[in-house]
Amino acid sequence: MKKLFIIVALMSFSLIVNGQILLNFELPDAISNNTIPVVKNNPKGVVIVFMSNKCPFTAYYIDRLKAIQKQYIDKGIEVVYVNSFYIGDETVEEMTVFGKGHDLSNYLADKDSKLKKTLGARKTPEAFLLKNKGGTFTQFYKGPIDNNAQVASDVKFHYLKNNIDNLLEGKSATKSTSPVMGCVIK
Repeated sequence: MKKLFIIVALMSFSLIVNGQILLNFELPDAISNNTIPVVKNNPKGVVIVFMSNKCPFTAYYIDRLKAIQKQYIDKGIEVVYVNSFYIGDETVEEMTVFGKGHDLSNYLADKDSKLKKTLGARKTPEAFLLKNKGGTFTQFYKGPIDNNAQVASDVKFHYLKNNIDNLLEGKSATKSTSPVMGCVIK
């Protein structure tokens, strides 16, 4: 029985955060209306960004996040958008409208806040970069996307992009010197 568990564990992806292991973690995708795995294609890393349909800070970052997704998809980095709000205009139906309106892919509904709690997300948009090491994903970076939410042209520190580059180059993660600016997840 123990050997069977080890074989099954090796065949699937694991997410280890704060000592908690989640195997085959799946959430409903508001765009495709299917339940999909958070991690799909054995990437080198996964960016998980917590978002909101209504938070203005999310709106400030949509184009920057889509540019990051486009820039790194061929380098083995997946980008997943997650909505953990469970009140007001944050329903899965509203997520579908928002996601399609902004041409998002992988907009996942975490309405029981399991992923939010596991990663320790507090605000939107807050980014998490997970590193793949043999099918086990560990947290590499947690924090803001950059240092200027409102004016993209005034960004001086690209925290998320720099850490994606560090991950791909085998370097250590660097911490941000700016707090996550955004809306508190409710």
